[in-house]
Amino acid sequence: GYMLDNYGLRMCAIGSVGQAISTWWWYFSFESYGSVLASRFLASLSGVFIACSLLPITMLWFPEKERALAVAAGTMISTIGAGAALVVGPYFYTGDQVIDISLKSCS
Repeated sequence: GYMLDNYGLRMCAIGSVGQAISTWWWYFSFESYGSVLASRFLASLSGVFIACSLLPITMLWFPEKERALAVAAGTMISTIGAGAALVVGPYFYTGDQVIDISLKSCS
């Protein structure tokens, strides 16, 4: 909130760039655990700017009658995206090792 209130929606752009950098950093870190931790740390720092900007963006871009729907859709899309990544992610694995994607560990 504080950074967004004082610096405006530019903070959302900075957060988006931070997310993009951390994603590519994580992708190219291969076997280095320290590099993966650093990239996830950057993602967590930059994700705050994006999450906090949902309400001010809807207040700016949507009429009053549509704001609740826009906030609900934005919140729901991030949750659905995280869940879809867990289901679809293993199909992108290109190695030789067989990955069990059943949820046996959850039972």
